[in-house]
Amino acid sequence: MTALAGAPSTRIISWKTIIWSEVEDQVKRLQLRIAKAIKIGQYCKVKALQWILTHSFYDSEFDDYFIKRTNRTELERINSRTAKPRS
Repeated sequence: MTALAGAPSTRIISWKTIIWSEVEDQVKRLQLRIAKAIKIGQYCKVKALQWILTHSFYDSEFDDYFIKRTNRTELERINSRTAKPRS
């Protein structure tokens, strides 16, 4: 586990150097902890975990990545429907 779980890094991180599988794992791990806390009724824990998730480095980067990936997929879908066959 890395020390970047909740705090932003002081290093400048390039978009290309981020390990996206690790980012996804960290976000999913926090989401699972939130779901588990809801299930057992620990609402103070839920609030604390939600704050950690929304303020974490991983969440902000994952949001950017997810939006770019979704937009790219949507553009590819639109382009494939509107592409004219070459004759």
